Amino acid sequence: MNEEPAASRAFWLWALALCLPPALIPNYNHDLFWHLMDARWLWAHRGLPLADPFSWTKAGAPWVDFEWLWELSVGVFWRLGGMRGLMVLKFLYIAAGAWAMARLLACRGLKTPWLAAGLALWAAQMLPRCGLSPDLISLLFYTAAFLLLESRLDAPRAGPLLLTLLLFALWSQAHAAFIMGLALFPCYLAADWLARDFTAAKAKLLGLGAALLGSLCNPYGAGPYRVLLLHLRRASAMTRFIREWSPMPIRDPLYWPFWAALALLLALGALAAARKTPWRKIPWSLAFAAGPLALCSLRHARFSAYFIAPACLLAGALAQELFPDADGRRSRRLAGGFLAALSAFLLCVLPRLQWDTSFRGPDLPRAAARFMSSQRPEVAALRLYHPWEWGGYLGWKLRPWFKVFGDGRYIFHEQHAQAEDAFASPKTWQDYLRHEGADAALLPNVDILLKSVRRYPDGRTKDFQRPWFVFYMPRPRWALVYWDEKDLFFVRRGAAPAAWIAAHDYRYLHPRDQAAFDDALRRGEINLPELRREEARHAAEFRAYGGP
Repeated sequence: MNEEPAASRAFWLWALALCLPPALIPNYNHDLFWHLMDARWLWAHRGLPLADPFSWTKAGAPWVDFEWLWELSVGVFWRLGGMRGLMVLKFLYIAAGAWAMARLLACRGLKTPWLAAGLALWAAQMLPRCGLSPDLISLLFYTAAFLLLESRLDAPRAGPLLLTLLLFALWSQAHAAFIMGLALFPCYLAADWLARDFTAAKAKLLGLGAALLGSLCNPYGAGPYRVLLLHLRRASAMTRFIREWSPMPIRDPLYWPFWAALALLLALGALAAARKTPWRKIPWSLAFAAGPLALCSLRHARFSAYFIAPACLLAGALAQELFPDADGRRSRRLAGGFLAALSAFLLCVLPRLQWDTSFRGPDLPRAAARFMSSQRPEVAALRLYHPWEWGGYLGWKLRPWFKVFGDGRYIFHEQHAQAEDAFASPKTWQDYLRHEGADAALLPNVDILLKSVRRYPDGRTKDFQRPWFVFYMPRPRWALVYWDEKDLFFVRRGAAPAAWIAAHDYRYLHPRDQAAFDDALRRGEINLPELRREEARHAAEFRAYGGP
């Protein structure tokens, strides 16, 4: 039996096996729900929204829905199979991305071991971005743009230019990250100019023009560019409340493949310099693409998703150049060791993830949403505040009568920062809710205790550690009408019928307030029959709504 084909098949199977985890990990992107909400709106209205139809805070505000094409694909698979259908869609996106990445690596003439190692590295770096989000279609289009630049745009020809125009016309209607594809053209143009290949440079320049023209071929025209400028202006503020816009984390294991790829590139670059590799053998187009993306990723983790392709290509090309061998044994040993390290990493990380559901969102207010649905006549009349991460889920779950406070769309970014600033103190928080006109608030039941001093009639005092909401949502103004281990639902007194508030108000039974409760119980300040009724009501709500 020929050893070379058998070894090639083994490397391919190994790489494909390492591509499976990103495709099979349950979804965890909270924005998925407002995308579903918008997909339903698109189907119902047979057109695109020009203003926000989903919130009470931004109702009628201009909104560029630059992701509508991707949302339609999500809506179709939801109709076909619900959350399981969306898992199928995610699998298809990642499978298509892996196929395109393999083709891209092959364009560089990489041998099978290096190609398999590059594909596996691509898959490992996909782990933080493998929730079902528009980034998946953007990464697919990004790889397609790479393929055009690597294999088709070597001379000014009508066919590749038309393909470029069509690619960016589709991309600009699916996600605003088409700007990442546009950024590739100057990298290749500069590399062709350095190589004095002016024919190829002219093709890249014409390709850039076709891509720019294609990006404007969408119903909003230059609207996506205006959104990109807004993101650019708000980037610093967004790092405070959107995790993917924060600096690259070091302790999160899902991002360790990025650090490994960066270290690998630096080591290969240093080795190339030490060996005085001729500059013409350096793939400068890939270096020009990977370098800025690495720096951007350090500042904003979301750019690491686009660092994947140039990093894998550059690492593979440099490795093959620096470790040439006629019979391929050295390549197989080095690439095999790299694949073994990635396999060990996945075996350590993957068991820690939640695998028993098609959507991994343990912090979603599922039980609270069921309570709100059961109380629709009263809740529908309230202007509810909630964390922006829950907006999409609540709007989707409580359709069509519920209006959100905010969600993950760009029109709410300034609102997110204002809410975070307002939580600095009980007074600023109360002022914020009053300014926004909120009648109710659905808040996370987080374990934060603050110092409270009680003064007794005889002049003695006693310190207690009490839950934060005692101070931020004071009882004289706010009634706690529902709570579980993860959610707290408050209604402003006077905003709902008095009889309804009286029937649902938890006067004594509060979470995480045991010390003050026991003190009041010992002093006879608690109405025991009323307490028993609250306990029975809370147990009944747990049975009815399923708990957290």
